[in-house]
Amino acid sequence: MESHDARANTMKKEYKNMFRTGMLRRPRSHRAVGASVAFLVIVALFAGVWYVRAALDATLYFDPASSSVETGDDFVLDARIDPGSNSVNAVELHVTFDQTKLRLDDIDPSTGSFPTVVVEDIDNVNGTAELQVGITPGGDEVIADVLVAEFNFHALAEATDSEVAFTVNSEALDSGSPTVATRTSGTVTITDPDTTAPTIINVTSDKANGS
Repeated sequence: MESHDARANTMKKEYKNMFRTGMLRRPRSHRAVGASVAFLVIVALFAGVWYVRAALDATLYFDPASSSVETGDDFVLDARIDPGSNSVNAVELHVTFDQTKLRLDDIDPSTGSFPTVVVEDIDNVNGTAELQVGITPGGDEVIADVLVAEFNFHALAEATDSEVAFTVNSEALDSGSPTVATRTSGTVTITDPDTTAPTIINVTSDKANGS
């Protein structure tokens, strides 16, 4: 039987060959693939199969669903997957946010659930982020609610219910078959810290007056 390392090396060789022969377009940068076909090829190789029927009952969501912070604060939104009745082996996240209110400093994938990170890209100019992760060949598929990644934000300016959203291209796959029925956004309310100087009240005691 072919070892996990050998399967992983075979996957990489086939992936590179697809780029070389023109079956797949090269990404715009070394970090951003941007081609769902490429991701599906990798998922299929991880899973060892090309297609199985899956139920559309998985949910992608942010935890907490709503946050209240002050300008200048750093805070975390957890991107999570509830697989429903499926056995998920890969997740692809496309996230949008208001870049005038928020800055995304880092994405920390949960390698315990999805050890293989295929793409991790942050664009604070346009307010977008992309993450593609999967299990290792022969690894345990995800069958319970788990953390996909931590999104580490910095609050830039005041806002009320500023949305951090999954686009419709965000997906969780069961051996190459889509499973996501619901994509739930997170919201962030940002307020300026209270910088009002404290009011000092001059209290005069009777003793101070010589009484």
